[in-house]
Amino acid sequence: YKEVFYSQDLAVTWDLMEDYVVQFAWAASEKSNNTLIPPQRVFLAHEPSGKGHQKISGWSEKVHLSFSDNFFKTRKMLVMYGNKFLVTDNYIFVAKVLSEESQDVTLMVTNPNDPLYKFSEATLPMRRLKDHSYTILDSSEKQVFLHVNHFGPNSKYGNIYISDENGSKYTFSLANNVRNNDGQCDFEKVEAIDGVYISNVYTEEAVELTKGSEDVREPSERRGKRQKDLSKSHLEDLDNFKRSFISFDKGGIWNPIKPPNSDSVGTKFPCTGDKCSLHLHAMTNTKFGPFYSTQNSAGIIIGTGNVGKHLSNRADEVSTFLSRDAGLTWAEIRKGSHIYEIGDHGGVLVMTSDQRATNEVLYSWNEGKSWDTYQFTPKVVNVNNIIIEPSNTATNFILYGENDYGKGILISLDFSSLHNTNCNENDYEQWSPADSASSSCILGRRLTFTRKKQDSKCFNGETFER
Repeated sequence: YKEVFYSQDLAVTWDLMEDYVVQFAWAASEKSNNTLIPPQRVFLAHEPSGKGHQKISGWSEKVHLSFSDNFFKTRKMLVMYGNKFLVTDNYIFVAKVLSEESQDVTLMVTNPNDPLYKFSEATLPMRRLKDHSYTILDSSEKQVFLHVNHFGPNSKYGNIYISDENGSKYTFSLANNVRNNDGQCDFEKVEAIDGVYISNVYTEEAVELTKGSEDVREPSERRGKRQKDLSKSHLEDLDNFKRSFISFDKGGIWNPIKPPNSDSVGTKFPCTGDKCSLHLHAMTNTKFGPFYSTQNSAGIIIGTGNVGKHLSNRADEVSTFLSRDAGLTWAEIRKGSHIYEIGDHGGVLVMTSDQRATNEVLYSWNEGKSWDTYQFTPKVVNVNNIIIEPSNTATNFILYGENDYGKGILISLDFSSLHNTNCNENDYEQWSPADSASSSCILGRRLTFTRKKQDSKCFNGETFER
């Protein structure tokens, strides 16, 4: 629980808005122009009858969703037993508790621009499965990708569903999506390109093994052999059974990620067929950098992972990969794991090791075709991250980390002198994202982007628009 205070005089004085708050948020988004919803309206999930010092544990039937237009001098209940909620430009979601004892919940949804907030229950195709928690994965394309944990509070996986335009009716998309106890999931939209998503899942064999033999619908001798094989390989831990998949049609079809033919030194990967695909780390593994794309560098994805049957957690087996075509094809750009950032609309890539102390950064001006090295300090440091301003259009980066004595270090990297000029019209090419090697379309449309040619040595500039 939290106590929420508010100020109406530029933070000079403060008043207590409400005790026993679980969560609160402004009702009106920056994009909303609905005059029927006051700009000071606040949503609040709270326990109205809370007394003394208490802690909420799991879902609670004492917590309800309300709103107020006057800093809770008065309030109106929206959803009884509504605990956690999310407000987006197109939807309001709230988890409503069905049973505090069994920790079952259901998802309620409404339009944030409807002043009456007519909540309806989200309907899933698998109602025989109970719902224990939800993660809203993406709602940027006027549909909702929803991760549902059907298997208990400590489950490490759940199913992904996709909604209709209203966010209330859902169809099945992908099983066994990786999650952690905080509700973070291995699922990312490829920015700037509609319909392209990457997700990590646990293999069906590993999941069935965790459920127990009574759930496995196969002959006992086959099941016994499979379980014996898993035992021999010491693969009881689910984290050794992750695989990466990509969808080019907004979750309709998921396929393994096609690996490059050879690694960064020209050696062919020693695997074939269904045992050979590219796997990338994501949000639930904090040891390695997650796959990453930005709105202003269309088509570029960087990630750490490996080529093989499963995603490896060993640092000596992980390398850094890059795609220039929204995940259709990939190249290994460097051995080992790195932390990375994108600038100049994709015109400058910067990365450095995140597994060992270093005093060097690698940078590329040709989208990973070649890399140069720059020594940013005489002594090595442990780098935590490289960041840039939110639009990824500048050429100034910030690197931060710690030295051997635990002292924080902050270093500015300025690549503005890398080129002499901005690009001209001869430095650009037309590119259309595709869902296969034989296609030039995604979601039934052909989109054309203007992008810098890979070998053009020039800056896009901050004002460049595709």
